[in-house]
Amino acid sequence: MNYYSVLRGDRADVCKALEKGGIKKGLVKKKANSPCFVTIKSSSYLDVVHAVNICKMFGLLEIAPIMPTPI
Repeated sequence: MNYYSVLRGDRADVCKALEKGGIKKGLVKKKANSPCFVTIKSSSYLDVVHAVNICKMFGLLEIAPIMPTPI
């Protein structure tokens, strides 16, 4: 099962925040139709929680709570 959360911000800003926090950029997926929303997705719930918390420390806003993806 995969877990995801949606953040408001540019993909480059999210990648930069995660890089400073020591997390791989592979978790970041860009929303298809929106330039200002970015999805963080992983099979590990704790990876998503950690990534979201790091992004919050750098001033990015979480739009959707962490949720499991449907099968």
